[in-house]
Amino acid sequence: MTSWGTTYGVGWTILMITVGIKTLYAPLMIKTNINTLKLKLLEPETQLFQQKMKRSQAKQDMPGIRQLQNKFKQLRMKHGINMSIMALNLT
Repeated sequence: MTSWGTTYGVGWTILMITVGIKTLYAPLMIKTNINTLKLKLLEPETQLFQQKMKRSQAKQDMPGIRQLQNKFKQLRMKHGINMSIMALNLT
């Protein structure tokens, strides 16, 4: 038989742990959301890169593929998009 005070304390403990975890992960979730929005703004350019990549892959043009990958990487760096944060996607 449990008393009301013990059950009430467990509920508050769970609530405090949940709030603490959300608070710790908030900066990472914010950065992830910002990167997602930046990627959506670059979507037209991303589609162009994908089309060029498909053409290069069809021709099996490895130097062309590497060049496109480097250009896309430079585009992401120019706009401050960090793909390693996107891999964590906690939202």
